[in-house]
Amino acid sequence: MHWKDVNKMINLTKRQLSLIRVLLTVKQTTAGKLAKQLSVSSKTIYNDLKILQPILAEQLISIHIQPRRGISLTGSVGNYQRVLKKLSQKYTIPDSDLDRQMYILVKLLQNNRFFTLEYFSERLFIGTKTIERNLKQLDIFLKETGVRIERHPKKGIILIATEKQKRKMLYKILNLQWGGHWSVDERKTQPTINYQGTLNNSFLSQEIVQHLIKIVDDFSKEKRISFTDYAFQSLVIHLAIAVQRIRDGNSIINTKSISEKKIENQLNNARYLARMIEQKFKLIIPSEEIGYIQIHLIASSPNKLNIQITDQKFVNTLKEILSVFGYDHELLVGLSVHLFSAFNRLKAGATITNPYTLSIKENYTRAFDAGIEIAKYYKLKNSIEMNDDEIAYLALHLEAYLERMRAESQQLDIVLVCSTGLGSAQLLAAKIRKEFPDLKINGIWSVNDLREKSLAGIDLVISTIEINIEGIRTIQVSPILRREEIEGIKNTIKNSHISRQSQQHGLDKLIQKKLVFTDIAITDFIELIKWMSHQLYLMGYAKKGIAESAIKREQLSKTSFKDYAVPHAQPEFIMKPVVAVCILRQPIEWGANLVSIVFFFGMTDTLSQKEIDPIFDDFYKIVNSQRSLDSLIKAKTNHDLFIRLIGEIENDN
Repeated sequence: MHWKDVNKMINLTKRQLSLIRVLLTVKQTTAGKLAKQLSVSSKTIYNDLKILQPILAEQLISIHIQPRRGISLTGSVGNYQRVLKKLSQKYTIPDSDLDRQMYILVKLLQNNRFFTLEYFSERLFIGTKTIERNLKQLDIFLKETGVRIERHPKKGIILIATEKQKRKMLYKILNLQWGGHWSVDERKTQPTINYQGTLNNSFLSQEIVQHLIKIVDDFSKEKRISFTDYAFQSLVIHLAIAVQRIRDGNSIINTKSISEKKIENQLNNARYLARMIEQKFKLIIPSEEIGYIQIHLIASSPNKLNIQITDQKFVNTLKEILSVFGYDHELLVGLSVHLFSAFNRLKAGATITNPYTLSIKENYTRAFDAGIEIAKYYKLKNSIEMNDDEIAYLALHLEAYLERMRAESQQLDIVLVCSTGLGSAQLLAAKIRKEFPDLKINGIWSVNDLREKSLAGIDLVISTIEINIEGIRTIQVSPILRREEIEGIKNTIKNSHISRQSQQHGLDKLIQKKLVFTDIAITDFIELIKWMSHQLYLMGYAKKGIAESAIKREQLSKTSFKDYAVPHAQPEFIMKPVVAVCILRQPIEWGANLVSIVFFFGMTDTLSQKEIDPIFDDFYKIVNSQRSLDSLIKAKTNHDLFIRLIGEIENDN
């Protein structure tokens, strides 16, 4: 069913979908319990059930209401996620600002004509003032893409964009909703990949996608090209958009094929794949589209570039760039492979889209900043420009390194002391390694060794004899390590981790009363950065140049997310760690977002990852809770904001 049919059908609210979800996941319940769960009256629940009865009947599901027994569902209730997906695709209309923005944008992308505000108002069951607000939000979203909405007083609105820009935008929108569209059926002789559609199938034809899945699968087998899961899905979606656009008379123009020796084979592959598509869909693919397909083949199959990491100079350069951040062999190899592949793609004009860029930027701040430093170096030295999507892939490698460092820092260093002979000592060590693989055994000592060797850096001593050592935990066990002794070691390890965590300082130690501000009337984010930087300088937390450093960082990639922003400068401009917080009188435009609250982070390079982690754990606890953000934004005075900040940090709920 298409969006044009929306006036002819029943529409479900989010509450009604939530009601279905609850009913599908319990055997039996009551109207009273459902009313409490959904914060409505029992009468509303019974009214919703009347509406849902014919809808669920289409899915071969019956609602049973039995007095004094309760409410239950029978029928095809096995795969409740599939039922919910079908119902949400068929019966719901956009009912949030973001959903309406995406609906309007898709409609504008798919049609080269004007639409009136009344057109959207009638189909979305919302007033034209709300549509106008959503269009203003869309203007911000589109600002940095080169795409714009043109307004005409009588005709309405139309999207001004090239065909390439439209396809890129369609693909980006798909990435915003990436996870729910693909499934794999392992029940058949050969596992099959399925595409489940989106936006009531008006976005992409599910039939086209299913045909292209088979074509790309056959193509990869015939050409012996091994795609990653994401690369396979990405190529299929790009081709599906291309096929639909070509059918509608919208072809790419001015896309030349690339004939460099390293990648000319992909041009032959593109021609081969194009012929397969032409035969299946009975259409002619213009020569310009062949170059477009070649670019996406290059982006989707970097393994065919035969990269070998033999350039020690390249590795040494990475070591230099990462000297402050840190590195290990695994990070250097991973980044080298990725960068060699990326350089070849980018030289060919083949960029890739990362469906998790926004999430990576928001949650892996330190890793993303390190990725920016790598991108800055190669832009300056090799004129290779990497966008946020490319940098986000680098950030994944960098964050994985940080995770390895965290795991190592959380390990407890132990020694085993055994007085009953080397054989029994080795037996005890083997059992410890089996039961506690995260413990790092630094030595197996005799009692004499214990007297002579240093215990510096040792967290725990496990011994077969009673030992008392000042300042170090000790546990006495038998050489055969009984079950109750294993439990005792587990409790000791747990207490050691808790003790370590209690010594760490979080976000509350960095927030100062004099650097918390409310009701700030500044309306430009650059001016706000300058103002907050000046406050940090006046209070002795920063050096001159902090504002310029923070603004340069924004020029590389905006630090705004939803309704908050996290500007920050290079550590060299920070004298001591601090976080300044500011509430704006009115939300301001910051990149693609409208920002109401700003957290200016000042971090020195003397902070270890162990010290940084609890700070950002506290921070993410706040910004990942809309309730917490809303509470902070409502603060009326500086003191009130400070109290609320500390309360949110200390609140474990």
